[in-house]
Amino acid sequence: METEKKEEILMLVSALMISFLAFSAGYFIWGGGRLYSPKNAERTAEEQELVETINENGELILEEVEKADLPVPDLDRKVTITANLPEDQKIKMTDKIKEISGILKKDPTLADSWIELGGLYQVAGDYEGAALVWEYAGAIKPKNYISFNNLGFLYRYYLKNPQLAEKNFLRASANKPDLVASYRELSDLYRYDFKAKSGEADDILLAGLEKNPNNLDLLIYLAGYYRDTGNNAKARKYYEKALSLDPGNSAIARELQEL
Repeated sequence: METEKKEEILMLVSALMISFLAFSAGYFIWGGGRLYSPKNAERTAEEQELVETINENGELILEEVEKADLPVPDLDRKVTITANLPEDQKIKMTDKIKEISGILKKDPTLADSWIELGGLYQVAGDYEGAALVWEYAGAIKPKNYISFNNLGFLYRYYLKNPQLAEKNFLRASANKPDLVASYRELSDLYRYDFKAKSGEADDILLAGLEKNPNNLDLLIYLAGYYRDTGNNAKARKYYEKALSLDPGNSAIARELQEL
């Protein structure tokens, strides 16, 4: 399961790097292992004052949302495209960055356009630029989940900052409790990259199940975690629960037989 997820991430990155078709269609925002289009992003009627988040004990709590007082990112930032892309695609990407930057110069309150710009920066290889604009998107639209989930991936895999990866994945899952990928990413982050919190790798999956009861993906992932860490009793418990929800799943049945 773990290997399949990592391959999914690598396949996603490869697809972003070698194809510009997604950009042309407007699908280039990375979040939860998927490409999101700002046109399809969830929008709230108004920003709320409270947001659910998860404390150090894995408990879901309410926290007041604070809009960060961040300066507007420099829209004249020089972006050097370091990604291995054909020259014609680099030109298209540069033109797209200029186009969105022009829109934002006229109206810097468009959070979805900032998210879109960050996606272009990331694929270009400008990770610091992506972080700046996604942080700003989160500041002006604190109840969105895409910018925070994107930042979680960016800080974990590219900027290698587990603390900031955790912070942003937690906010993404708080803003969108059914974003299952954020719980899985947090679990792996604690397990592999954030040793001080390795004991919370199962807690965050359990917290995800509290919000998404009977979610097959989380049940299998949690069972796999317990299997890998030698807790066969708990692994069996969650594999059996998963199998009860999907009785014809031969892969789950095989895992149970091998315990």
